[in-house]
Amino acid sequence: MASNLGNIYVQLQLDDKLYKQKLSETLGDAQATTKGLETAWKSLGVKTNQYFDDQRKAAENAYSLILKSGKYSADEIVRAEKAKNDKINAANEQQFGKQEGMLTKLKNNWVAAAATIGAAYMTAMKAWNLAEQAAKYEQSAAAFHSMATSMGKDATAEFKKIREASGGLIDTQALTEATNKALSLGIPIENIADLMIIARAKARDMGTDTSKAFSDIATGVGRASR
Repeated sequence: MASNLGNIYVQLQLDDKLYKQKLSETLGDAQATTKGLETAWKSLGVKTNQYFDDQRKAAENAYSLILKSGKYSADEIVRAEKAKNDKINAANEQQFGKQEGMLTKLKNNWVAAAATIGAAYMTAMKAWNLAEQAAKYEQSAAAFHSMATSMGKDATAEFKKIREASGGLIDTQALTEATNKALSLGIPIENIADLMIIARAKARDMGTDTSKAFSDIATGVGRASR
């Protein structure tokens, strides 16, 4: 049988001012802690990993925005990509320090280098190939600009049409080379975008890539017109 042990009185406060005050104090404390941490890092003269991650992300986003806009010429895209890489390399160097060159490592520790000489050679070859590809692309871009200008066309505007027609299925370097090939076969520059659209449809139907389909069509049209 239950017994009566006493009475409990409860007071309900309907005014939420106290709740809001406490909540504000909690948020204020959190903000103060965050600012305090930022000040602490600045006082040490160093930056957090998040800072460098944000720097690299900002560079990637800026380049992506420029590339997807379709408003810029091939050589402008090359310069934008170089600027992006420079920004990322600068952030990496600040965060991890300047990386010691391969030749310096070979001089300082030739015994250890002997064990990794094969990998070092492959790395050097890859770097050389990338540089060679960049130089080749710049030559292709210059050639396209020269041919378009000689035809009385705006190279930037014409390349934009062709790139849009490709639907982004061909990278800029391959697209420039394919366009130059079509022009060298005597195909009018104003017809290239239409041929690119046809190539996309053929590639989809035949299960091949757009670049090869365009090359085949351009070759056929060029030979037929001669």
